[in-house]
Amino acid sequence: MHRVVDRVAELAHSRFRCVAGIGGPVAAPELLAGSVAQARTACTAAELGLRPPVARWSELGALGPLLAVPPDHLTEETLPAEVHRLRAADPDGRLVATVRAYLDEAGNGPAAAARLHIHRTSLYYRLDRVARLTGLDVSDGATRLALHPGHTALDVIEARAHLRQSEHRTA
Repeated sequence: MHRVVDRVAELAHSRFRCVAGIGGPVAAPELLAGSVAQARTACTAAELGLRPPVARWSELGALGPLLAVPPDHLTEETLPAEVHRLRAADPDGRLVATVRAYLDEAGNGPAAAARLHIHRTSLYYRLDRVARLTGLDVSDGATRLALHPGHTALDVIEARAHLRQSEHRTA
């Protein structure tokens, strides 16, 4: 599949982007529609640039259900208040990136610090700053549950907006 997508991309000379989606395996032909729906969703993730050009449903995680939400229902207004508070307190995005790395690493401070290429002490300083500026405590499960999928939803919202803008410019 990768070779086909790469070859089509090569022949397209940047006129369009070639992507492919791969759904899950099925045990019987009557279950094929579900796998096709999964493949379409994976293809959408690739088209939006949220996954590589060949995307697998099994690797989408939380993106799968979020991509199934119609664009007019998944908007910045529907994001959790915690996401808005963090973004409002962080115009340059450094604290958002810190929180995201921390959540992506399941609260593992050393791993998050390594991902950000900062010292662990700097990571904890930034997380403390998040708490002081926003009142958000990333050690609280409900806060983590709002922030992590909320920022993943924001990725989808922003990718859809970017795609609409690029399609509008080329039209």
